[in-house]
Amino acid sequence: SELSFLKAQINPHFFFNTLNNIYALTIIDVEAAREALHRLSRMMRYVLYETQAGTVRLGQEVDFLRDYIQLMQLRLTDKVRVTFDADDV
Repeated sequence: SELSFLKAQINPHFFFNTLNNIYALTIIDVEAAREALHRLSRMMRYVLYETQAGTVRLGQEVDFLRDYIQLMQLRLTDKVRVTFDADDV
């Protein structure tokens, strides 16, 4: 129940910050904003529906991490570099 409570606190914060970042991106680069919305949609679908079974495939987790990193890059400056290496799973 602690994990569920923590998820409930973090997800709305991340979700609304990301929506605001995408909103700002629509002014600069519409295609990038569309891609970001698609990533966010995949992430929310994963969190809400795919993780309910208790176990998921490693490939799904890796895809989730890639989407998360890409969305976080929207708010990070160019001074922050994130590297994530994973073999195809």
